[in-house]
Amino acid sequence: MLHPTRPRARIAAVGAAASFLSVAACDLVVGDRRARAELDHVGFRNDVPDSERGNAVFDDAWWSDDGALLVTQHHLADGLRVWDGRDGRLLSTLSASPNDGELLVHGARHCIVAHQRSSSTLELQLVDARDGKVLASAPDDPDRPTALIGWTDQGAGIVVARPAGIQVLSSDDLRVLRGVELPADSHRYRPTGALLAGSYNDKRSAELSRSGAWLARAAAVYDDGQRWFYDLADLRSVRVANLESPSPQAGFASFAFSGDERWLALGLSDGLWLYDLAERAFVRSVKISGRRNNFIAPMAFTDGDRRLVALCDQLEVLAIDVHTGEIVGQHPAPFEDWEGVFRASADGSRVALYHFTSDTLEVLSGADATRIGWVCAYFCNRLHNPVRVHFELSPDGRTLAAAHRYGAALWGTDTDRLIAALQDPTLAPVRPR
Repeated sequence: MLHPTRPRARIAAVGAAASFLSVAACDLVVGDRRARAELDHVGFRNDVPDSERGNAVFDDAWWSDDGALLVTQHHLADGLRVWDGRDGRLLSTLSASPNDGELLVHGARHCIVAHQRSSSTLELQLVDARDGKVLASAPDDPDRPTALIGWTDQGAGIVVARPAGIQVLSSDDLRVLRGVELPADSHRYRPTGALLAGSYNDKRSAELSRSGAWLARAAAVYDDGQRWFYDLADLRSVRVANLESPSPQAGFASFAFSGDERWLALGLSDGLWLYDLAERAFVRSVKISGRRNNFIAPMAFTDGDRRLVALCDQLEVLAIDVHTGEIVGQHPAPFEDWEGVFRASADGSRVALYHFTSDTLEVLSGADATRIGWVCAYFCNRLHNPVRVHFELSPDGRTLAAAHRYGAALWGTDTDRLIAALQDPTLAPVRPR
């Protein structure tokens, strides 16, 4: 959940255990009478006609910083689709493509930053989201491509990572405005996934604050084993400070900046640490006793920056008071249904949990980790027939874009209401159920 845009969403199974459960669960383990009673829909939804099953099924989705635009991609469809994030209208089809799942969308500027790859070349492009016109382009190294991190200066700047260090590019013509060298080998310049056992962690090892003023970075060093070091770059003054690890033996899990940019949260394999950006020091820690591990993985500040909502082990969601370090909300998954995917909205107000075994999308409040309800994206809690739901929450958490082989649409997270089916006239209808 990079701010103001998030890293690429990847629906990740938790290895062999998830595969075993998917095959073995010929009947619902968590779909007992009590669980079914909590759902408005069981099986396929009868209140949504087939004509409203969107055919623009996607593998990946990206929201703009303000939720006005949604960009989707399917590996069997040419190019990107740009949608109105409020009513689901198809606005344009673009030929640009993400590189390693990286793409930036800005709503007010109606622009997208992506790559265009040919057989032997790679080009960084700034594209008008409304008509696909290339506004600016710059050659890129296909062997060491630019990594897209986020926006700064209200969209006037684009933060990228390159072997030369972190750079801020102009969103008018992609020229370099300023840059800072970071203490790392050039082949480790690209933000990686957090290399922690929990594979439902979609965080990267670099996190941009909401305004784009701060960049936190983690990098692994391999000498006698593996150790992590951390640094904090001020992209306004172009200065870098080393963050001495508060727990040197712990592995990296995730970062999160508060909206007011006072706090940087650092999730490690042994708990959560809070860094005060004004005091330039780690001032608080939260120790978590999980079912198997203590790590804090994806997380976001919420409730006016007074709380953090975070994923702990086995799909358990915690709400943590920033000032006291106390756990003020806790939502454990059913023991038989604890493998799945966690997504928090950019503002931390909503969390969506996809449970693999029961094929359900559960919506929680980010403030206290209590359940708001469910989103039955054309189906809910079926006899287990995994369909691999791809989904993304809007920045304000009120809309969920979901897609699978039964359709693609926008859904209201608080109401389970179909907002709009994503229909593309250039694509074939979805297959009959």
